Amino acid sequence: MGDGQTIIYIQDILINPTYQNKAVGSNLLKYILFKYNNVRQVLLTTDNNIATMNFYEKNGFIKYEDIKLIGYMKKKGDIND
Repeated sequence: MGDGQTIIYIQDILINPTYQNKAVGSNLLKYILFKYNNVRQVLLTTDNNIATMNFYEKNGFIKYEDIKLIGYMKKKGDIND
């Protein structure tokens, strides 16, 4: 999702457990990054678990906190929607 010019947003890459650890996820991520290689910002939201975080870090993503940034989100159903 995004405008395809300045920003894209990845909401997880989910791989059937049968195909995990076979480079399917890494290859899919490489394809996405190649297709949008002209885009300045690639943002990602994912679950907070070690395996998932290791996968994205192995593929070159860094946590916002590591570069002194912060992110926010507003969930549907919050007070004052």
